[in-house]
Amino acid sequence: MAQQLWAFFWGDFCDWYVELKKLRFEEGSGLNHHWKNILTVFECALRLLHPVMPFITEELWQRLRREGDGRTESICLAQYPESDASVADPEAEAEIEALQNLIGGVRNLRADLGQDPKRRIEATIYARSITARVAAGQLEALNRLANIEATVLQGSAPEMKGAVKSTPDFDLLLVVPAAELEAQRARVLKDQAQLEKVIANSERQLSNEEVIAKMPPHVVDNLRGKLTEYQEKYQKNQEALAALSV
Repeated sequence: MAQQLWAFFWGDFCDWYVELKKLRFEEGSGLNHHWKNILTVFECALRLLHPVMPFITEELWQRLRREGDGRTESICLAQYPESDASVADPEAEAEIEALQNLIGGVRNLRADLGQDPKRRIEATIYARSITARVAAGQLEALNRLANIEATVLQGSAPEMKGAVKSTPDFDLLLVVPAAELEAQRARVLKDQAQLEKVIANSERQLSNEEVIAKMPPHVVDNLRGKLTEYQEKYQKNQEALAALSV
C-alpha cells in the first residue's frame, strides 16, 4: 500500500501533474479551475496517505482547511477516498504516457551524453500513431519539461547518426556539437574495454567445470545472470557506438 501511494504522490502527482500544471498557472489568476483541480487532488492524496503518514498529513490538513470550507476538524474524521470506475479515461492515460515517454527519452539521452539539463538544445522528433498527435498537441509542455526546441515530424526517421534514440513510437535526434559526441564515444569505448574484461572473466569461471561443481547452485545462477547483464550492456554500447559514428 505504501509503495503504491508513494508512486502515485511522488511520481504521478509531484513529478508530472504539478510540473504540467505550472505551465497553466497565471499570476493574479486567483483560485481558478487549475488551482481548484490541483488542490482537489492534493487534498485527496492527503486522505489516501493518512493511514501510513498520520502526523504530517494532519499538519498539512490543518494548514489547508479554512473555517466553513466543509473540511472536517481533523483529517482522521474525513472520509477515505473511494474509487469510481466511471471517471476513468483510458485515452487520456495513454496520451500522458506517450508524453512521459517522449520527455523521459530526451532526458535519458541527455543524461547519457553528460549534458547540462538546464541547457536548451534543438531536437527533431519523428513520431508515430498516438505519440505524433500528443507531441504536436503538447509541444509547449514537451519543450519546457525536456528543455528543448523540438521540430515534430510524422512517420519514421531516415537513417540518423549522432545523438539519437529510437523506440517503436518515435525516433529522436538531438542537435549536439561534434566534440560532445566524440567525448561520449570515448566514454563508451572505455566502458566497452572494461566490459570485455569482465565478460571474459565470467566466461572463464563458468567454463571451469571443477570450480562450478564446488559452487552452490544459487551462486552459479547469479554468475550466469551477471554474465547475461554484461553481454546485454555490451550490445547496447555497440549500438550506441554505431549511432555516434559521425
